[in-house]
Amino acid sequence: MMKKSSLLFVGMFTLVALTGCSWWSKKEEVTATATETEAIAPVTTEGAKEEAGATSIKNIETKEELEATLKSDKIVVAKFYAEWCSVCKEMQSAFEEVAKSYADKCEFIAINIDKSKELAESQNIKGVPTVVIFKKGQELDRTTGKISKEELEIKVKETTEEEANQ
Repeated sequence: MMKKSSLLFVGMFTLVALTGCSWWSKKEEVTATATETEAIAPVTTEGAKEEAGATSIKNIETKEELEATLKSDKIVVAKFYAEWCSVCKEMQSAFEEVAKSYADKCEFIAINIDKSKELAESQNIKGVPTVVIFKKGQELDRTTGKISKEELEIKVKETTEEEANQ
């Protein structure tokens, strides 16, 4: 003789088998949809180029990479940041937008101070976020703390106009 719990299990199994189990197929549909979306949507990270808009913010991790970048004839806009910094995260979109607007005139780089501690120390970074504008290796401007898109754009515009006038 079967126990009540066994009968209950058999009854539920039969019900599921006869009516079709929708919760499992829904789960698979959701997983498939998420996977398809991830495959279609480009992942945008610093240093990666978006397929539309071509933002190029280069991640710098070594002193050699920074020195090579600063030797460029282009103006270099460097952002020193940390993953844990909420203000850095708030500024990310502003930095990306200005980078898109001035990609032809400036090179935009990002330096994670936790991954590149020696580099941050060599540049005398005391807080994050810090945005430093360089021209031919020489520091022209430094701002520590939150900076709006408009303020950053003004600084970059002024620097590029000075460059054009020389």
